[in-house]
Amino acid sequence: SAGTLNCRGAKAISFDGDDDYISVADHSSLDIDGDISLSAWVYVVKELGNFQTIVSKASGCDNATSPWQMRIASDDKLEFVTGAGVGTGSTTRHSSTNALADGWNHVVITCDEDDASSVVKYYINGVLDKTQSGSWTSMHTNNNALTLGTLGPNSCYRSRIVLSDVRIYNKVLTDGGVSATQTATGEIATLYNGGS
Repeated sequence: SAGTLNCRGAKAISFDGDDDYISVADHSSLDIDGDISLSAWVYVVKELGNFQTIVSKASGCDNATSPWQMRIASDDKLEFVTGAGVGTGSTTRHSSTNALADGWNHVVITCDEDDASSVVKYYINGVLDKTQSGSWTSMHTNNNALTLGTLGPNSCYRSRIVLSDVRIYNKVLTDGGVSATQTATGEIATLYNGGS
């Protein structure tokens, strides 16, 4: 089972990459198919050679079943993946450099969703790493559970990482909002639906 520890005075949870993950029952507040921001404190062990899922809403090992997910790629880059539903395909975009260092990293992905002119930004430790614009697979809503530490509620892409203060917003965080999430101390996971 996943173990708990401290991160910057906040709670953190450790995943062993084998059978640990957290599943949160679906709720309408998680049906985000537009603007979204995802943030987390992640303790990274570099060069594990596999994807390390931070947060997802997939039903299984198919990226297309997750409307959105944040993960660390096998080359240690921060990735944002969108899917449009079973059998429809998915789009994967990633940060510029494999800038995630061994140890604690604060990561944020913001997506200003506007179909053909969407903009995704990647922040690593408070610094804007990359801005991407263009079109990709449209997000959808689903009834899947929200999972931390795995792509879906099975044995697919289980993570060997430590997570703290995972946050989901249904809006695009500003640079100031990104900074605020970096200095805040919260629980393991929080959903911010609307507001500032």
